[in-house]
Amino acid sequence: MKKITTWIIICTLGISSLTVQASELQPLKLESAIASAKTYSTTLSQILRQQELNGAKQTAATIEGSYKNYQKQYLNNQYTDKQEEIEKNVIAYDVAKLFDEILLNEVKLKDTENSLKMDKLSLENAKIKLKSGLISQKILDDSALAYETKENNRLESIETINSQYTELCKMMGKSTTHYTLQKDPIVYEPFEIIGNLDGVISSKAVQNLSVWKAIETAKIEEEIDYEALEKAGNSYTTYLELQETSAKAQDTSETTQQQFESTLRSKYTELLQIQEKYKIQEKGLQLLEKQLQTKEKQYEAGYVSKTAYETSKLSCEQAKTALLAIVVQQEYIKQVVENPYLL
Repeated sequence: MKKITTWIIICTLGISSLTVQASELQPLKLESAIASAKTYSTTLSQILRQQELNGAKQTAATIEGSYKNYQKQYLNNQYTDKQEEIEKNVIAYDVAKLFDEILLNEVKLKDTENSLKMDKLSLENAKIKLKSGLISQKILDDSALAYETKENNRLESIETINSQYTELCKMMGKSTTHYTLQKDPIVYEPFEIIGNLDGVISSKAVQNLSVWKAIETAKIEEEIDYEALEKAGNSYTTYLELQETSAKAQDTSETTQQQFESTLRSKYTELLQIQEKYKIQEKGLQLLEKQLQTKEKQYEAGYVSKTAYETSKLSCEQAKTALLAIVVQQEYIKQVVENPYLL
């Protein structure tokens, strides 16, 4: 297991986080954010109201005396009860994912700002070289354009972070404000399905609420509703209609499960690809760290310039951030594969 450094990053709406002192900001823990989001969730409120309505419908179905209608309403009750628990898990997933995306983007922003500092120095040196006739105007213009492009990227990153933070505040039902986000570290753990892939995917698919309901509905509709047939005077047309209802329920059940299994299999394939990407990025980082150690010794001995050392250091930090981005991506796809109800 590999632990990634604990997230404690300053996120500020409307202005760069660098302009606000951490001591001035109110801390926001992930657990508190999730609790607020659950309390404020309109979806959860709707589910609770639906549960109350389902209770009334269940009573009506019992009085009506139709066993088929009673079965269907009982299924709806089960569906809503399961939906409540799943929605709570989905909220926790969404908030945690948004937390990590915001914080990752803050790290990327810091890398960009550090890179801009070095680029600014390089640009100033290029201006001096131009005056000395060592480089052409085109080289200077290209350097200036590259710097301007990176600065625009920095501003776009800030806007992205602000937008994500606004979304987080809306989920919690809070007004726009400043926080120091706090979250436990992500532990990188590769995931692999052991055993028969198709069998495992199939068993996981039924954990999805839509698939489960389609299967259960098909079970209810499997038998002809003879009460309804009798009420219709044993009409042959009604009999055919009831048969068609049963057949459609079976088709829907199979199609829903097959489509979901395909989606889940694609997610699993994506997960494996990301984990291979992690291995490659990790090896690249290890190489850069060795190079940085060498550069540091050379710099201390006076064999290389400070710029060369700082460039190597920046490359190493950027590689760490790239690895962290993979870790975040892997974590949330893995959670979906492990808990298909999140899809």
